[in-house]
Amino acid sequence: NRKFIQADYTAVDEIKAEVQAEKDALGLAKFNAKYTLKTLATLETAISNSLIDYPLGRTSQDIVDGYALAIEQAYRALEPNRYNVIFIDKNGAIVRYDKDVEFESEITPPEFPKDQESYYDAENHYTYSGWDTDEYTSVIDDLVISPVYIAEAHDWDIETVSSTCVQAGTQKYTCKVGGYVK
Repeated sequence: NRKFIQADYTAVDEIKAEVQAEKDALGLAKFNAKYTLKTLATLETAISNSLIDYPLGRTSQDIVDGYALAIEQAYRALEPNRYNVIFIDKNGAIVRYDKDVEFESEITPPEFPKDQESYYDAENHYTYSGWDTDEYTSVIDDLVISPVYIAEAHDWDIETVSSTCVQAGTQKYTCKVGGYVK
């Protein structure tokens, strides 16, 4: 009669608790966004494998120690995701393209092109007021960031040219703010 000796899962439980503590600290969504899918899958497989024999009380301590080692190696090998951040101008042209930005990194937005700080159409003039998001302060996903403009109706200055014997009178409209002439 051989006596049954339950393997000690303490090492497995400790490394799983360490993984869970990071998940709890970040939140599951951020934890999953932080690391590549491939390395997360390897970690989840190692954890799942350790659960197969857990309720059975696997008798081989070497096998259980192997589970703990596999989880720890997968956890230490997690690779951070890298993201692309693209700043575009009002026409969709790239102002700056930052590649391989690490999870939760902060990047400084580019100077906005001076020649696009303002523009106008028939009804309004537009003034650049910033970027459409501030997610570049803690990057957790690929981003395309666009400029935001404040629209303001034209404030017309009307210049009247009197008629003469040979020419009809005219009016010239000039926007006081944007300089648009019609």
